[in-house]
Amino acid sequence: MNIEILIERHVVAAFALFAGGVYAMAAFRTRRSDTYSSSARVVFAIAAFAIVALVEFGAIEPVIGYSLSVLGMVSVTIVDRLRAARLRRRRIAGLAPRSAIEIVPALWILVALLSSLTLVPYLLDTASRLAAGIALSCVFAMVAVAWYTASAPTQLQSLDPERERIDERRRRILDTGLACVLATGLVMVFVDFDNYTLEHITHNERIIGSITLVVWGVLLLWLSAYMVFLARSKTKTCA
Repeated sequence: MNIEILIERHVVAAFALFAGGVYAMAAFRTRRSDTYSSSARVVFAIAAFAIVALVEFGAIEPVIGYSLSVLGMVSVTIVDRLRAARLRRRRIAGLAPRSAIEIVPALWILVALLSSLTLVPYLLDTASRLAAGIALSCVFAMVAVAWYTASAPTQLQSLDPERERIDERRRRILDTGLACVLATGLVMVFVDFDNYTLEHITHNERIIGSITLVVWGVLLLWLSAYMVFLARSKTKTCA
């Protein structure tokens, strides 16, 4: 057996095992929560443990196992978002609608969406088509989550509207940014995994790998810097 594939198989199995354990523990912590779905976490944990066995015994390729694991985590996030949306409609708290999404989160979403274009060569490759399709669906799902988060109405309790509005905006921007970072990170890891199993990596494949790494790194640094900027702005506003 190719030693690179064996190592990749163990890495993906370890990732799925860790994710399954984390979500299984989270299911117990959220079993009485109105915001988070414990049943979705239980289903994903079971699926993750199954992925561990399938990858280790060679029933599915490591890159497919990784893509399925991320798809499961994305699905849990979507279930939580839908659950939170239903709760918002039931609450009496005031909602302040916003006419348009902010420019910086919109740019993050655009970057995450454009990063999916690097998966096109893998979609055209018969050997990688299935895994690339799963990865692409994850990216689109995370972009949808990011857009939903960024464009959601502001929810205030009316106790301290101005401070609540600032805090809610920071949380919304952070959640949007993290979804975009996860989407670009998924593309980067997928490309790295797929290239790692090839006997000979072409020049174009090396370029694609470098591009995905740079995009993910720049987006992560951009998010971190912008959150620091918002924190300082909040301090000046509240001073």
